[in-house]
Amino acid sequence: MDEKVYAPMLIPTLCRDQHFMRCIESLKRNTWAKYTDVYIGLDYPPDEKYRDGYIKICEYLKSNDFSQFASFNVCKRNVNFGSVKNMAALRDSVETKFPYFIRTDDDAEFSPDFLEYINKALWHYKDDNRVLGIMGFSYPLKWDVKNNCNVFKLNCMCYMWGTAFYFDRYNRVKNDLENQFIKNNFSQFVKEKRYKKLLDVRFEEFICEGIFEHQLLETASDVGIGTYMPLKKNVCMIAPTISKVRNWGYDGTGLYCPNITEHSGKMTSLNFDYVNQEIDSSVEFTAIFDEDEKFDANRKILNEFEIRDKKILFRSYLKLLIYKAFGLKIFQIYKKKKHKFD
Repeated sequence: MDEKVYAPMLIPTLCRDQHFMRCIESLKRNTWAKYTDVYIGLDYPPDEKYRDGYIKICEYLKSNDFSQFASFNVCKRNVNFGSVKNMAALRDSVETKFPYFIRTDDDAEFSPDFLEYINKALWHYKDDNRVLGIMGFSYPLKWDVKNNCNVFKLNCMCYMWGTAFYFDRYNRVKNDLENQFIKNNFSQFVKEKRYKKLLDVRFEEFICEGIFEHQLLETASDVGIGTYMPLKKNVCMIAPTISKVRNWGYDGTGLYCPNITEHSGKMTSLNFDYVNQEIDSSVEFTAIFDEDEKFDANRKILNEFEIRDKKILFRSYLKLLIYKAFGLKIFQIYKKKKHKFD
């Protein structure tokens, strides 16, 4: 892998014109924009309510200068792809040209040193197959890292807001998940108590996938990868101690992000003020890597923040106890009876 290859930036979009323009303008201010090939997947509106924002994005792309980038490539879809297919098509278009890629939603705003950070971390870990990719986002938590280090390893979460992946490693994980890696090895994971390495918010999905069906864990999504890594062992992501990304999607426009309006009380993921999160303002990035793997310590720190409703968590553990006592058969009988009376 040539360390002088710079990662391309993949951005699917549709109609969130203000978010998209903020995203691109922040990338323009990156000192390493001149090395970066940007690929935009402009989806076709599935309904008239999306057309106004779509037209504004078309006008922005037509009337603005993007010479700050090594290249700026726009693919306008003739039919609606949807967010997942749109991103997949962008990935496919660059896979034979690059060994890695950066993916982001259009509601992300980036630090001036984001691209430099991502590329330097990609080059640093190019020969370490345990590292799946590099995250740009990080919560403002007191992470367990060595003094002065600004980059560390995390294996319990995979935020997709400005995240780079090595193609070969990403495809390997994607293939595992699509072939029901978690469901097929569920009994072994329970026997080894490997589920204790999961965040509480991922434990619920783990139980649903193993006992019932839960397709979120059969795709290379943030949920799927975040559950996969602690179960697989020796797979992790790289994260910055200070976030390089601000997420604007928690205003109700995000496809998978709730609208968070209440920010009082103890700070958790349920009331965190994403829009006003401080992100790195540095123009240049000097990497100081923490090579220690403090997975358990940082999982506990994140678990205090990424909280889960205690009733939901209790029900998940109850299902696990029932599974340990009676196996899957009792749940299959329940599903048959429920289906009969539905």
